[in-house]
Amino acid sequence: MRSTLRAATTGALAVALLGLAGPAEAGVTLECFAEVPGMTARGVPATFHYEGGSASTIKRGPGRLGYQPRDVAFPHHADGLAAAPKSYWFTLSGSQLREVTEIDRRDAQGNLVSSDYHSRVVGKHWEGARQISIGRNRAYLYVLTNTDQLVRYRLRGKDGETVARYDQVVGTGFGTIGTFGYSRTITALGARIDVFLATDADSGALLEFAIPRDEPTTYARRVLVDGGWWDFRATGRMASCLNPKNGHTYGAIVAVDITGAVRLWTDDDATDGDGSDIAEWGVLKPFWKPMPYSD
Repeated sequence: MRSTLRAATTGALAVALLGLAGPAEAGVTLECFAEVPGMTARGVPATFHYEGGSASTIKRGPGRLGYQPRDVAFPHHADGLAAAPKSYWFTLSGSQLREVTEIDRRDAQGNLVSSDYHSRVVGKHWEGARQISIGRNRAYLYVLTNTDQLVRYRLRGKDGETVARYDQVVGTGFGTIGTFGYSRTITALGARIDVFLATDADSGALLEFAIPRDEPTTYARRVLVDGGWWDFRATGRMASCLNPKNGHTYGAIVAVDITGAVRLWTDDDATDGDGSDIAEWGVLKPFWKPMPYSD
């Protein structure tokens, strides 16, 4: 049994680790990179890719799921296992939670040649789930429900044979959260804390939630930006920018709004938990057709 002191200390630590930092540089031309996972209407996984000033869509076919998921969740491997020939991720399809096995074939240079997909039902009666996200590796699945809750499940078993077991309610008051995706994991004083980037569809705020793995109900909520983030279908931190003049690297946020416009913001320090250094960089593509997902 964990003591009340342990829970209180972990919660306070989650707040402290979100931190503060100074402003970003201004008036420079940056070289930016960004990716957004998505799915075509025919169920072919597609990735929005921006690099070198050019936007493109990488379709990961010829295989396809055969359906367009309501949401997807990818494990975030610290050791690079996600780049292996086989990878495993999860989707919400109708009332089902499904596990997808992706089989990639690459050429001698490591370039993707083709991908095939197989999926299996992990759970039924998931119609009450609206978004899913996985923290570091594949220990826990975080679920936003239609009843205002953030719920956590344990993921157990071998890849391709995963079982999702209910763990606990992390908190309530999540009904207005519009997007929710994994950002990073931080460790201090023995506590591991998963940090998620989110938007509030009512207030328009850009948020971070720091959720301790051992005491998830002691999570911390931090407002990064007060408004302007209302109408987004996906947000994530699969982006970065480089100042070629001084070699300084910026964190970045890439988001897709309800019109399909892919937009980018720079974030001088993506790990500081402070939004004063977040600045809009511009529109990368005015209309992206695939369904986008927060990662």
